This record gives sequence, structure tokens and C-alpha cells, in this order.
Amino acid sequence: MARTLMWTGAVGSIYSDRNNWDNVAENQNPAASAPGSTDTAVISTNGSVAGTGIASFLNFFQAPVISGTLSADSINVNNALIIASAGSLSGANISTSPGSSMLVLAGGSVAIPAMRSDGASGYTTFQGDLTVDGGQFASDSQLNFGTQPGGTATALVEAGGTLSAWSMFVCQAPGVQAGLSLTGAGTVANVLGSGGGGGYLVIGGGYPSGVGSNGTLTVTNGARLNTTSADLGDAGGTGTASVSAAGFWATQQLTLGGGIHPGPGALTVAAATVSVSGSLHIGAGAGTGTGLLTILAGGTVTGTAASGAGGLALGTYNGTAGGTLVVDGTGARLTVADFSGGNGANGVTIADAGEVDAGNVVFGSGDFRLESGGVFRAAGYFDFASTPTSPQRSPSVLVRC
Repeated sequence: MARTLMWTGAVGSIYSDRNNWDNVAENQNPAASAPGSTDTAVISTNGSVAGTGIASFLNFFQAPVISGTLSADSINVNNALIIASAGSLSGANISTSPGSSMLVLAGGSVAIPAMRSDGASGYTTFQGDLTVDGGQFASDSQLNFGTQPGGTATALVEAGGTLSAWSMFVCQAPGVQAGLSLTGAGTVANVLGSGGGGGYLVIGGGYPSGVGSNGTLTVTNGARLNTTSADLGDAGGTGTASVSAAGFWATQQLTLGGGIHPGPGALTVAAATVSVSGSLHIGAGAGTGTGLLTILAGGTVTGTAASGAGGLALGTYNGTAGGTLVVDGTGARLTVADFSGGNGANGVTIADAGEVDAGNVVFGSGDFRLESGGVFRAAGYFDFASTPTSPQRSPSVLVRC
């Protein structure tokens, strides 16, 4: 028979000691035994919880500190939860209430398996804040931040912490403000999927419920992000990302304000590197999304897709989506195998010693500007519907190699 047990901590901090629990439903104090796999366990104190324990449902109130190893099928955080050094928490379904927080310290870990014990899929939603401060947070299922309309949610990974997920949505409800921030050398986030599925990161949106959402991504101070596919601005949501100060982002595919259900998406790269091994789409897709890629001093964006396998696409050929590219400043550089601009309201500005290297170039419509020492090189052919413009006020260079 399933029970509901309330933590008292009457004789210490060990989870498996029955004397630390009251059986609420049966008015048995202390409980006959510690929580088991079919029981609901409620912890609503600020003290330490140590040792090893299990439950079916595990509910946290107040701000307990987990220094032991706890697991349950479903876990809910209603206020605050700290995973201390050597602490471990595992649950296939983890949810946090609005305004709540979870802190994973160095040596602490949170694991989310793909399946519950009854075979149901794992699923994790944050409506509050997650901080991984040197610890580890790993999800074998989808990880969602900002799932309640009008709410806020943030994820901060720092001090060499790691965050990994099968897939991840940052902002997935109308009017949500949510952000993912990675900072510090040794800090890593991986969204790579498994078994041929997952691997997608969505910042701002998440069809069909992302209209009006606002998602942000920051990778800075030597942190690293690895993704299979990333979409900034989806389902009417707005996605904004910044990679700076030796940050590094590697992805197979990157879309800024595009896709089937697009929204506006923007990425700024300054003194940092973004590597795209497949297609880079800026305001591309079947809808009306707008995309902006800005590369500033010391920023490098490299597309390694072979000719015909993707490269850079601005705008779209079957809609009104538009893409804007700005490469501005010494050391600002974009390298792609192919460079194509569709029929949308596209714009390209290469200025102040910024450089672009491409293979074949096709530019359908919009403004293409070289100014203040900007350099554009192409190893293949040019096909421009409109002639690139160079303002007379400053010297510009257009080089065909």
C-alpha cells in the first residue's frame, strides 16, 4: 500500500532511518519504515538529508541540502534545493515551481534517465532557476526551461560545471522569459541526442506554444557549447545568442529566425568562435522569420559544409524571410563553403577590416555592402542579381581568388 511520509529529521539526517519520518496518512509517528519505491516522500525542512533512499514521488519544500543519494520516479521542487558535494539526485520526471531554484555544487550531480520505472518517458521542466556551479546535470530526455505562460526561468552553468540533455527548449510558452548562460573555462553544455534522435536546442519558442516568448543564450569566458542542431527564434518566439570572450560553440546545423515555424533570431560573435559543420541559415525557411548574424572584432564563424551540402543561406527562395549578415572589425571573419542569398529582404555589410571567405556565391536580392576596408573573397563563381555597393566615403575591396 502506497504511503505518504513526512520528513522530520527527529534523530538525524539519514534518509533510510524510519525514525526521521512520520506516516501522515496512518498517523504513525515515527513511520514503520523509511520511504519505499511506491511511497510519496515530503521533505520540508532546511537541514541536510544524507544516506541512500528511494521513493515513487519526492517533494521538496523550504531549502533542504542533499548530501546523500536519492532517487524517485517523479521529483518536484517547490522552493529551493541544494545538491551538495557528493550529493546525488535521480528522477525521470523533475519539475520546479515558479520562483523556485535548484543549485548543484561541485561534486554534486543530478541524473534524469530516459524512462521511469513504469516505462513512461522522462520529462523535465524548469519554471524557476537552475544553477550548476561546478557540478553535473545530465538528462537523457528533453529538458525544458520556461513552460508556464508569462513566467521566467534561467539556467546558469559555471565554474567548470557540465549540463547535458537529449534535447533542450529555452522558452516554450507564450510570454516566457528564459535564458541559458555558460561561463568559465571548463564549463560545458552538450545537447547531442542519442539513438538517432534529439540533439536539438531551441532558444525562444518551441512549436506550437512559443508565441511571444523570449529566449537568450550566452557562451562566454572560455565556456563551450556542443549541439547537433540549434534554432534561435521558433514558433513566433524570439531567440538571441551571444558568444564572446573565448567562448566556443560547435554545432552541425544552426538556424537564426527560420525553419517551418519561424520567429526572429540573432547571434553575435565577438572574440570567440562558432563552428558549423552543416548548414547555417539566417532568416531562411518556409515562413517569414528574420535572422541576424553579427561577427565583431576577433569573432570567427566557420562553416565547413562541402559544396552542395549546405553552407550559408540568407533569406529564402519560397517566402519572405530575410537574413542580415554583419562582419565588422579587425579579426572578424566568416568562412563558408557556399554563400547564397534568397529573395527576402537580405542585407550584407562587411566593414572595418572584417573578412568573408566563400566558395560559390549566389545573391538574389537585398543590399550587399563592402566598406571601410571590408574584404569578400570567393574561390568559385559569382551570381548577383544586384551589384554589390561600395560607398565612396571609404575604400573597399572585392576580391575574387
